[in-house]
Amino acid sequence: MSRKILFALGLSCTCLPVLAQPDIPSGYLGINYVHTDHQPFMDDLGFPNGELTNNALQLRLGGRVSNWFATELRVATDLERPEENGWRFKQDYQLGALARIDAHWQIVSPYLVTGVLHGRRSLKRPVVGTEHENYTDLALGLGMDLMITRELGFNLEYLRYADLGSDAYKVTSAGLVYRF
Repeated sequence: MSRKILFALGLSCTCLPVLAQPDIPSGYLGINYVHTDHQPFMDDLGFPNGELTNNALQLRLGGRVSNWFATELRVATDLERPEENGWRFKQDYQLGALARIDAHWQIVSPYLVTGVLHGRRSLKRPVVGTEHENYTDLALGLGMDLMITRELGFNLEYLRYADLGSDAYKVTSAGLVYRF
């Protein structure tokens, strides 16, 4: 139920600004390659060497509320499923609703981003079997859009998210952004 509410709220906050300003490129769509360090999660479960990173594909849909403020929906899933000594990690999915504050300097737009991420990850362990964990995390990060044309550009981002306990995860991503 909370995923549906999160999705509906994020979609309405993202789409309404785009519809309100049809003559200005106020919406954007992005696709990013995402690299995540799951160190705290693996330490908690006793992963053999305590180190685990994975790579995912992330889609982003955003809309500008003003020149400096935007809202964004994100959906991500694994590109690979790391395995070691019979242990296999899987990021089933991740959904996010975020807000960002931008500065615009010609072709460069640095930004701060914050919001909520919800997802599910699985760990298959020898003998024990598969365990699933649903999580809801708070995210904070910074990024930059570097525009090649008025509509197309590159996106770089560093994000840290912390579950509502004490673990923190580091996420770096790079991709393309298309403004419409």
